[in-house]
Amino acid sequence: MHYFFYFWVMSKTREKILRAARLLFNRDGVANVSQRMIANHIAISPGNLTYHFQKRQEIIDALFEEMVDNFEAVKPKGQAVESVLPDLEKWLKAMYKVQFDFRFIPTNFAFITYSNQAIKKAYAKLAKARGDVLFLKRFQLLSDHWVLNVQNIEEEVSLKHTREYTQNVMQSLYPYLTEKGKKKFNQLA
Repeated sequence: MHYFFYFWVMSKTREKILRAARLLFNRDGVANVSQRMIANHIAISPGNLTYHFQKRQEIIDALFEEMVDNFEAVKPKGQAVESVLPDLEKWLKAMYKVQFDFRFIPTNFAFITYSNQAIKKAYAKLAKARGDVLFLKRFQLLSDHWVLNVQNIEEEVSLKHTREYTQNVMQSLYPYLTEKGKKKFNQLA
């Protein structure tokens, strides 16, 4: 029983660290947040934080993995676009919500991939899995960089932007649909 309690406390501390880091990274940017700042934010000692994450990069890695897991959880299960079309808008909203929750990653992506080759390789693998289909490349551009685009134009990214970019992607999808898909799309509108 003592071991279980110890493990539970340690995992709760780890979760607190990750939540605080994500909040601070989203608010201040990766380059402006130190491990000490994260520890101070949740009122633990720097040594306690270092017990869980020896380097700030390990925190970023854990948050990247968490983001990928969240993407996997909301990913549509169908193969053909028409088969996921009824749920596509819902899926896009969910995907953009994940990006919003982890917005420090796309806004600091060059810095993160420069300092972490494993994340860079994981992203390259994901991009290659999307293939050379023109629609998917356009979808990737719209989906991967909308947060950075908003931050460059406006002061702050908000959930309203997730709705706006969902609509942009939905509209950019239309020309690639079959006639059957266009009929389903028009029924959704």
